[in-house]
Amino acid sequence: MPGQQVQGQASDLGLTGFQANLAAPLRIAPDGRRIWLATSNFEYLQIDTKAIFPDSLVDVPQDLWKFNLGAMHLRELDNGWSGGGMLSVGTASDRPFAALREMTMTSLAFLNVPRGPRDAWNFSLFYSPTSQLPFPIPGAAYAWRPSDRFTANLGVPFSLRYQPTDAWTFSADYRPLTAVNLRVSRSLGADWNLYARYEVVNETYWLAERTNSQDRLYLFDQRAALGLDRRLPAGFILDLSAAYVFDRRIFQAESFSGSRSDGLDISPGAAISLMLLWSR
Repeated sequence: MPGQQVQGQASDLGLTGFQANLAAPLRIAPDGRRIWLATSNFEYLQIDTKAIFPDSLVDVPQDLWKFNLGAMHLRELDNGWSGGGMLSVGTASDRPFAALREMTMTSLAFLNVPRGPRDAWNFSLFYSPTSQLPFPIPGAAYAWRPSDRFTANLGVPFSLRYQPTDAWTFSADYRPLTAVNLRVSRSLGADWNLYARYEVVNETYWLAERTNSQDRLYLFDQRAALGLDRRLPAGFILDLSAAYVFDRRIFQAESFSGSRSDGLDISPGAAISLMLLWSR
């Protein structure tokens, strides 16, 4: 994201980021009903600015890091139900692994209860101290699949996928509080897809020098993007998109909806993203 004006200060703020995610099987039962996966995540965000936080009067950090390692288990039960869980530990900070208070943990438990030949009830419990809601969040949703072209997860979390024709696909996802992702895509043959996307993005970190140990640093924005992806040999997909980024804010608070300090508003601007996806 090229530099844009920090409102109320004589400084711009630009962002450059890199992210890598990997999930790989550790063990798959011979009957395929039990799977163990290893998961990993690395993110680096460089902030190019001379802005300062207006309340604490300290410099905005130049580098933010996330590292996470974990495992996920999936299991099919004899009664037709399925479930599992995920646990990962790591750090999210401007000084990763500086102290225990910069460590973070994400956990998820889920259960799928079939109802009829196509539908199911989904139950979950999610917790992450760096989510917008830093306490355990229960989920309950009805998975409705009236046809192969329409599926919806009605509840929390919410999701919907509709394919009116072979060429067009619409999808929508929502998780509390503000995690929204809407996408419309148009197939341009066997290997090309053109898409438009709207999403709300929130990133959360612990600053190593924070005075209040419960304060989190939030980076928030909304994005409207156009993109093109290309299916490549050997399971690769290359995705290039350009976005208009607006409603950009940086602030500190104990929770996303709590009392905020050190708030910065950044003028809207452009962003470019390049992704390489691979699955086997």
